[in-house]
Amino acid sequence: MKYHVQIGDRQLVLELIPDPAGGPPRVLVGGEELEADLATLDGPLASLIVADNSQLVSVEPEIVDGAPNNDHFVVRDALGPLRVMVESDREHSTRQLVGRSRQSPSQGSIIRTQMPGVVIEVKVSEGDSVAAGQALVVLEAMKMENDIRTEAPGQVKVVRVTAGQAVKKGEVLVEIKPCQP
Repeated sequence: MKYHVQIGDRQLVLELIPDPAGGPPRVLVGGEELEADLATLDGPLASLIVADNSQLVSVEPEIVDGAPNNDHFVVRDALGPLRVMVESDREHSTRQLVGRSRQSPSQGSIIRTQMPGVVIEVKVSEGDSVAAGQALVVLEAMKMENDIRTEAPGQVKVVRVTAGQAVKKGEVLVEIKPCQP
């Protein structure tokens, strides 16, 4: 499986290749093999092993509006916390295809689709507060259901679609206004 990982402003492609004999998977980072493994311990604790060096880390989902966000994690080691975002190759490709027209977070943002599809579910209403990374709409495009997420916190200004609605390329789904200070 291939994953796209963002650590701060650094982006990596991580590929896990299963071992047919049942051993640990091969790990490729940016196409280069890395000797690595992650052994889970109690609760959020894990032992990250890279090139025979073991590091104790804590891996927990980031909490957004009181609920865990299973795409964003906080990884803590002896040096402190790191915010890590992980998406599968499919999620990454979908995000590239189903685009967003973004403005500065201080101006708000317009979430639109860059390919035709059908709205399966609208997860927000006008006036709702939203956190960065929160799903707004579920869109079926190319026979796949995809969460369309906001990239910045704010408040839902306008929802322009309803469940069951067919949408065209470039159609506005949701408008987000910036958070009030």
